[in-house]
Amino acid sequence: MHSLPMSNLHTTDNMHSLPMSNLHTTDNSKKGSHSGTNSQKSKNSQNKSISGKHTKKNSKTISSVRASKFDPKDTQQRHDEVNQCFHVLSNKSIKLFKKGPHMTSYGLSLDIRIPDRLRAKFTLNVPHEYPNAPIKLHYKRNESSEDHSREELLQLVVKNFNIKARDLLLQKIPIISQLNYLVYRADVLAMPDFRQTNQRERIFYAAFATDSCTATTP
Repeated sequence: MHSLPMSNLHTTDNMHSLPMSNLHTTDNSKKGSHSGTNSQKSKNSQNKSISGKHTKKNSKTISSVRASKFDPKDTQQRHDEVNQCFHVLSNKSIKLFKKGPHMTSYGLSLDIRIPDRLRAKFTLNVPHEYPNAPIKLHYKRNESSEDHSREELLQLVVKNFNIKARDLLLQKIPIISQLNYLVYRADVLAMPDFRQTNQRERIFYAAFATDSCTATTP
C-alpha cells in the first residue's frame, strides 16, 4: 500500500474529532492522494514503456550490427568453397566436426606424400572471417604411437602449411586447392627450412609479376 503524503497524516489522525461536514474533506483528500498516486503510477508505466521501446530499439540496432559484421558475398564464398570440398573429397574424407562462435571445424582424413603416401587425420578450421582470414590446420599428436619421427613430421607439415595458407589466401586460391597443395607438396612442407624456402619463392614470384607488368606496359 502506498504511503500518504505527510500533510495528509494530520487530517487522518483528527478525523474522529471533526464534524460530519468535514468528513467529506477528509475523503476528498484521500481521493486526491489516490489520484496523485494513480497519476504517478501512470507516469511510471509510461516511462517504463518508453524505456522498453528504447531498449528494444537498441537491441535491434545491436543485432543488425552483428548480422552485418560479415559481407554476404564473403559468407557465400565460404559456403561455396566448403561445399566444393565435400563434393570433391566425399563424406569419407571430410566431416563437420564443430560449429563455434568464431570458426567451423571439420575433420579431414587425407593421403599425403612425404614422399611415400601416408594417411593422416587433421582438423580443418575455417574462420567465419574467411576469405579475409586464412584457414588453419591442426594435428593432434598421437602420444601412443611408437613412430615418434612420423608424429614430429606431421606436426612440422601442419605448422608450415599454416604459413603457406596465408600466401595462398592472398593469391585467392580456394580451400580445395589449398588442401591439394597439402596432399601433393607435403614433402616440401616437411622441409625444416621451409620458411626460408617459401620466402625466396615469394620474392621470386613477386619480381616475376613486376617484370611481367613492365613488359606489357606500352
